Amino acid sequence: MSADCAACGDCCDPVIIEADVFFGCAERARSQEFASHNDRFITQHWHPVSAWKADDGVQCISARCDMFDPDRRACTAYAGRPPVCGDYPWYGEEPSAERASCLPLRCSYAAALPPDRRRPDARPLIPLTVISAREAV
Repeated sequence: MSADCAACGDCCDPVIIEADVFFGCAERARSQEFASHNDRFITQHWHPVSAWKADDGVQCISARCDMFDPDRRACTAYAGRPPVCGDYPWYGEEPSAERASCLPLRCSYAAALPPDRRRPDARPLIPLTVISAREAV
């Protein structure tokens, strides 16, 4: 089963990133020769708010993305967003319980996993297909 984004915005509010990844992007962005779209976007638009060490010892950063509209729960740079945003959450890999353990609680992508492999506290929002009255006729 595959799942589509339910547009809850929880992946962007706030953005969570490993500190090493964030600072690596900033380092590469200073050298335009090696900077990717990801590096430039993250460095320009993600602003660290707090940092902590996760249970597995990895240093993490919570960042605010200035391209995210919290009122509409939507990305204002959607068409030009980088792969780090567009490939979320599987990044080209098969869905896994390990990666799903990092998803926000109501992320609809959790529905891509069998129920017994989802986080016990996950509440996925399954996107609904809405048929307009005109299409139903």
